[in-house]
Amino acid sequence: MDITQLFHELPILSNVETVVTLLPEVLRVANQPPRHALLQRFQRIGERSTRRLAEQKVHVLRHDHIPVDTKSETASDALQRRLENLLHSFDNNGTDGYTPGNGALIMDGSGSLYGTTEVGGSTRWGTVFRLTPGTDGHWKETILHGFKNGPSGGYPSGGVVMDKAGNLYGTASDGGDPTCGCGVIYKVSPGPTGKWKYTVLHTFYGYDGAIPVGNLVLDKAGNLYGGTVLGGTTGNGVIFELTP
Repeated sequence: MDITQLFHELPILSNVETVVTLLPEVLRVANQPPRHALLQRFQRIGERSTRRLAEQKVHVLRHDHIPVDTKSETASDALQRRLENLLHSFDNNGTDGYTPGNGALIMDGSGSLYGTTEVGGSTRWGTVFRLTPGTDGHWKETILHGFKNGPSGGYPSGGVVMDKAGNLYGTASDGGDPTCGCGVIYKVSPGPTGKWKYTVLHTFYGYDGAIPVGNLVLDKAGNLYGGTVLGGTTGNGVIFELTP
């Protein structure tokens, strides 16, 4: 099993105490070849996590609040007025993605939501998706990109950010350089025919960071900021800036 998959499924599927206990050990071995060192320590945990991952379905929920007189309501009343509406249920069916990335969803001006799944899709290495609200209250999912791993990256563990032109930017925590497999920074752009174009903006090589996680930050000048959990001069991760 690929070590990056083990690394990312561990915090998602294991209990919090296990993650907190093992995280210092992950960082301690960062100066060693990451995939070999981590594989030796987390192989058994990763196998158990993968079995649970294959059985799960993950939902996108919307929380609505009904305006009431909060001065007189009880705690029970407050819980009852909090409603959850299911927008989409991810399914490991060979087409849809599953295990949504750790980053937050983003919403465009028309109310559509954008995000990623770490795995799944027709190419099984994760997806970038859009959820569009319909007039009947139902939401439609569109897969904008399916990751193939290799030089183009795979396992997008963070969400995406959007610029004024509607382009999406994110990171994939695996793939890129064939020796390192340290991940990439990517861009997904809308095309005139409705198809989206995927472009790798940067490939990580270890010395400049490895395994990027979390959402990027996009400033007004178009610069992108983010972090990696490993790599850099000490092997303990970096904070980076990517300029256009």
